[in-house]
Amino acid sequence: MMLEIIRLSWIFFFVSFFWPSNVLSSEIKNIGGVEAFVSKPKSGLNGAVIYLHGTKIRKLGYDKASWRGYDLSDFVEAFARKGFVAVAPIRTTDIGTSNGDEALSEVVSSTNKAISFIEKTHPELATRIFLVGFSEGGLGALWALTNNLKVRAAVVASPATMDGSIKKNFSTSKSKNWSEFLAREMARSIKTPVLFTIGSDEWENMQVFVNRLVKQLADSQHPSIKKVYTGHHKMFHVPKKDWIKDIVNFFEVFR
Repeated sequence: MMLEIIRLSWIFFFVSFFWPSNVLSSEIKNIGGVEAFVSKPKSGLNGAVIYLHGTKIRKLGYDKASWRGYDLSDFVEAFARKGFVAVAPIRTTDIGTSNGDEALSEVVSSTNKAISFIEKTHPELATRIFLVGFSEGGLGALWALTNNLKVRAAVVASPATMDGSIKKNFSTSKSKNWSEFLAREMARSIKTPVLFTIGSDEWENMQVFVNRLVKQLADSQHPSIKKVYTGHHKMFHVPKKDWIKDIVNFFEVFR
């Protein structure tokens, strides 16, 4: 057993020496009163990515969520490996049955703080900031984008509906749920190019939401792209290589 451990240690040493990572390990920083995971490449900067996480991390905390397969640091490091400074604000609004408006407001405010942090620490990237939001973070990203957010392009992955129809124990929103967003045709206010990604086996309401968003954006002369991946909601709890590749390729068009 000891010989095997020694052998693996030497393998790790040689791999690390001859194929060093271009990514600084992620760390938690304070960005304007909000904690966030931050990671960046050691050299070469293609831009900056803000990643907005789903409800699971807000519900469990990032430590417990990572133990259950949704590790926030994996996402910032995945984007850093592609040459982006990556910032993932950690939201802390308590889980409740009717505080979804508060939770979504926190998404918007933490996004703006992440933008300010990037502009301050990497002013050369101020015009190359991109946004990725998943689930609750995806719905929050949509609301943020309606306010002329200073990002070049955005990816919205399986946006939450937050009307209580999918997860009864998660926060519901009265004024910012998917029905309100569609009824008020808020998508028409979005001027940023958007890539929608969704699983083939997602909940029906979520599928309807994305399809109608794509139509509203097309009607307002701001067409978007929709890409479907085989699987369900939880597959976006890890930074799948094909998903990250598609996102980076999408961002490259607008970089």
